[in-house]
Amino acid sequence: MVGKSSYTKRSLLKGEGEQAQDIINTMLRKFISIRDPGHEYYYHMFLSGVLSITSGDDLVVKSQIEQGDCYPDIIIDNRSSREAVILELNKADGKDISKL
Repeated sequence: MVGKSSYTKRSLLKGEGEQAQDIINTMLRKFISIRDPGHEYYYHMFLSGVLSITSGDDLVVKSQIEQGDCYPDIIIDNRSSREAVILELNKADGKDISKL
């Protein structure tokens, strides 16, 4: 799990969203049951936990922390390179994610 968490964060920081999504989908298929709730908050907590596994002094994962006028779902803050990834999670209706 630590390896997948590192690969996911690395992909997100490099702007490789499709690769990160593939890794996350693989983890979800392995760890999530059909009986687990399909609510946005459930996936938020799952992803926060996965990304937090490899946090350290230079790479910090924050969840719903106030940033100006909003509360982004998840922030990956790479303090050494002064880069960040902001994730806003939304539940899609059906299979049409273009409406997000």
